[in-house]
Amino acid sequence: MKLNRRTFHRTAGAGLVLMPFYKLFDAKPARAAAGRARRIFIFHTQPCDTGVWKPTDVTGESNFSLPEMWKAMEPHRPNTVWVDGLSPKRPQDNHYSPHALTGIGREGRPDKGIISVEQFIGDKLEATPEKRPIKTLLVGTGAAGEAVFYRDNSRLQTIASPLSAYNTIFSNEATATGPSPSVLLKDRKSILDVIRQDISKLNGALGASEKQKLDLHLESIRQFELRIADNMQKGATACSKPMPPDNDTGSVKQKTLADMAFIDLIVAAFACDITRLGGLQWGNSHTWRFDTPNGLKNEYHMGIIHVGRRAQAVQIETWLTEQFASVLDKLKAIPEPDGSGTLFDNTLVVWTRDFGEANAHGSRDMKFVLAQGQGGYLKTAPTGRYIRANSSNKRQERVLLNLIEAMGINDFTGFGDIGADFKPSKTPMAELAA
Repeated sequence: MKLNRRTFHRTAGAGLVLMPFYKLFDAKPARAAAGRARRIFIFHTQPCDTGVWKPTDVTGESNFSLPEMWKAMEPHRPNTVWVDGLSPKRPQDNHYSPHALTGIGREGRPDKGIISVEQFIGDKLEATPEKRPIKTLLVGTGAAGEAVFYRDNSRLQTIASPLSAYNTIFSNEATATGPSPSVLLKDRKSILDVIRQDISKLNGALGASEKQKLDLHLESIRQFELRIADNMQKGATACSKPMPPDNDTGSVKQKTLADMAFIDLIVAAFACDITRLGGLQWGNSHTWRFDTPNGLKNEYHMGIIHVGRRAQAVQIETWLTEQFASVLDKLKAIPEPDGSGTLFDNTLVVWTRDFGEANAHGSRDMKFVLAQGQGGYLKTAPTGRYIRANSSNKRQERVLLNLIEAMGINDFTGFGDIGADFKPSKTPMAELAA
């Protein structure tokens, strides 16, 4: 068979155009690399009464009962790990200590370089292809001057206005530039059509065996075409600009609704790949006033914790658990554009708290809840996992190191405790990693 130069150049050129799309043609869906997550969602609240929070009837890490406040998490148990028994370097620290997300308490650091975990991860991602228009998206109406997010030894301000957060996420500066997904889809399909037409012109010069091979080849191209269309459509559907949120935060009720709306905004930012790091802070370590849609109204710290209203503590913690579960539900409902499951499969969600025991006002029992879908960083079990840290290495910072490791970062230099005495133990909790 003899090809003229014009036909050869046209076909070869079209083939070269396909090179950027080869990853989409892989018969196996692309997943996050083993032992990794693509995103971190931090859900941060005040401390909780240990008796309200703690699993019961524990006979093994996968055999335990969840107390009343965790009812909304029952469907998510196969994807969830509860961790407690941890403490920072200074377990006597409570209010206003920076240790929740930094691994450092009031002891500080000699270089005054206290930084929270999402900022540390964001800095590392800046020099990689994982860099996104918004490095970290930090929101919450009640953090005020007591945000748990740190940089250069100073607290960062959260975005307290839902409309401001919306405009930050979906401004022209934040969203990706270039043709819309529908335009890209049209162009990419047309490229495949051109290739098919070119190859079809060779059909007359082929024998029966070669024609059969060509037909199979053309059919495979068509399947690739359909896969691209499906993936692009999923991406276009997942990344949709929502309607602007209500910006009224003049009352406690409106602030509570605003914090609920922030969940949707972070998930939307994840779906559009505008950021890989989101944090929502409910209240601060001294106060959180709430007025929920189901009729719960109070101030959590002085109105419930300090006066021993345990039944009310269970009620508001149950409501917070429902909001945490809604994060997981929303992430599960959105497919990844590349076919690698859902956003939840590639997002590590973590519930953190200001200090350990709300009733005792100490940090000897720091609590974390981590959740992620299948095939990600987190080691899960069909009935969930409950890990009570052992006495050999109970430092709370280690869970924060897990978040860093989950994002593919193994150099912890500059984060947390930089003292020589902790250096040999500065490792993530191996029990958490799959």
